Amino acid sequence: MALITSQFDKVYFFEVEVKVEDKKGKILTDQIYTVDKSRLERKMGVLNEKQLKQLAEGIHTILELNDCG
Repeated sequence: MALITSQFDKVYFFEVEVKVEDKKGKILTDQIYTVDKSRLERKMGVLNEKQLKQLAEGIHTILELNDCG
């Protein structure tokens, strides 16, 4: 799970802009947590293909992962 914030002081290249419940926000890929699935209460939305790619690239950057192919 990654945190989402509505603070838009600056959007870094490893963050992903999203719209959740009609509010603009950004996914903080540098704020990743693990949580048990039972603690998730509701689905907030769905990322499109572009956002998923940006999210994957942001996570790769933060975790300093090599390109997997």
